[in-house]
Amino acid sequence: MSKIKYCEIIEGNIKAVKDVELFGGPNMWHLNIKNRNGSFERVQWMGVHSIQKFFTTELPVYKEKN
Repeated sequence: MSKIKYCEIIEGNIKAVKDVELFGGPNMWHLNIKNRNGSFERVQWMGVHSIQKFFTTELPVYKEKN
């Protein structure tokens, strides 16, 4: 499997950051929320289908090896 590319999607006060490590599979993301100071804080590590519910932008889905 080739290395997963870094990707981030920002929509308002939330940000999805692609987990580029292969632990957990190729479709894991970090959900970040903007704090009162304006910087993003990581709050959850989750699969693409779970995090997609928070975003209108279509997040990339990678084919998983069986």
